[in-house]
Amino acid sequence: MDLTFQTEYDEDRSARVIGRAWAVRTRGATILSWSMGVAGLIWLFGHVMDVNSEGDLFWCFFLLFYSLFAGLCRRRVVRWYRKIWRTQMGGAKTVNLHLTDDFYECSFGESSSKMPWRTLATSYLFMDGVVVLFLHKSPRLVFDEADLRAGNVNRAEFEAVLRNAGMKSIYELRTRKVGIFLSWLLGLLIILCAVPRVCSAISNRVLDIRTTQVRARLFREVHGATTNCPYVVEASWPSRLVSSFLKTSEPDECLYIFDDEEEEDKVGIFARYGARSYEAYFPCGCACGQQSGYFEHIKELHKPTVFFESEKEKWLEKVRPIAKDLYESEDE
Repeated sequence: MDLTFQTEYDEDRSARVIGRAWAVRTRGATILSWSMGVAGLIWLFGHVMDVNSEGDLFWCFFLLFYSLFAGLCRRRVVRWYRKIWRTQMGGAKTVNLHLTDDFYECSFGESSSKMPWRTLATSYLFMDGVVVLFLHKSPRLVFDEADLRAGNVNRAEFEAVLRNAGMKSIYELRTRKVGIFLSWLLGLLIILCAVPRVCSAISNRVLDIRTTQVRARLFREVHGATTNCPYVVEASWPSRLVSSFLKTSEPDECLYIFDDEEEEDKVGIFARYGARSYEAYFPCGCACGQQSGYFEHIKELHKPTVFFESEKEKWLEKVRPIAKDLYESEDE
């Protein structure tokens, strides 16, 4: 190969090419930054969905900031190259190139340089009609394949010159392959660490909705269906979203509690929704959720204070005489 030609320097086009080539060369870092961005969005969604979302935004903003910072670093690299090119070119627009099998020579304005291919770069990339040469991770030179073809030098011939000089395609670099693999692995781990935050938030939201429904049911049983109930499911969009996936607001089965010896947990309801159950009590007004199987445990235990659905009237006979006291205690 012995090729001499002129090319017009286009800073904007070179910057676009360098930006894309840098992204391909540092694909592992790009994968990691995108993974952290996705994890940050997942974490933010979990924060918004949670009922008590306090003190957990640090990791969310850290992940999102890292992803944004990685993108800004790429732009900064391109700007840095622009600055170097302007300094080197000194206002010149035309570059004279002389390429042989052994060396690369260029001149522009009053500057000129000549270097063997072996010391010029360590790897190369064919991309979108251009050839980018890298010195380790840094893009070094950009050649337009159209200029090579105009000199009757095809891609295979030019690539043979580069490989004879000891260069490798960046797709063959072991360090890049290992970096991409580790980035995928670490990125997936980071995303998987963020997913439980959403699961926990949705679980807390379901708990809030179900306990509110059970307290409202207990209130209506004690004080009558026509009484204004102070327990209403939150009307926010997270609650509406989660509620749309819940089959019904009516429980599958209920147990009724009356314990005259208790002061806070005197009257209550166990309501089973699927495998899980929820309980609420008056006069304390407290409510909580129980794990799967707890409802069946209470049924089998069948304390004297527990009434089945068939015994609901007996329970109401005990509750109605003290309903006003329960209501007043709840207001306090």
